[in-house]
Amino acid sequence: MNEDSFTEENCALSMMMDLSNILFKIKTGPILKRHNLTPSALPVLLFLYRNPDKNTASEICASSPVKRGIVSTVIDSLCKRGLLRQERDENDRRIQRLYLNEDSNIIISDIKNVLDDIAIKASECLSENERKVANICIEKMVVFFQEEIEKEKKNG
Repeated sequence: MNEDSFTEENCALSMMMDLSNILFKIKTGPILKRHNLTPSALPVLLFLYRNPDKNTASEICASSPVKRGIVSTVIDSLCKRGLLRQERDENDRRIQRLYLNEDSNIIISDIKNVLDDIAIKASECLSENERKVANICIEKMVVFFQEEIEKEKKNG
C-alpha cells in the first residue's frame, strides 16, 4: 500500500468523525440552550440513557471523555434540576445509582430526533446498496472501537 492511499483513507475516516462531531454540536446547541444545559451534560444524559445498568459516576467517567470533576459537577446540577435522581445501592450503601427522571426524557427525545435527522439526511446521498454496505462497515468499525477502548482500559 502506498503512503498516499494510506493517508487518504485515514484522512477520510478522521474527517468524517470530526465533521460528524461538529454537526452534532451545531445541531444540539439549540437543545442545550432551550434546556439551559452545558455541553458536558449531553454525554452524561446519553450514557445513562444508553446504559441503564451502568449508572454510577465511576461508570460514566470510565466511558466518557468528560473528566471526573466535571462529571460530578454535571451530576449535581442535573440532580438539583430534577433531571436525575440518586439512590443508594441496596447491596452497597457506598454506591450512588443514577436514574433519568421524566423531564430528562424530553431532552433525550430531542437529542434522538437530532441524531435520527442527521443519520437520515446522511444516508439519503447513498443508494440502497451503498447504505447496506455502509451499515456493515460501520457496525464492524463500532466493534473495533469498542474492543480498542476495552484494551486501552485494561492497559491503562
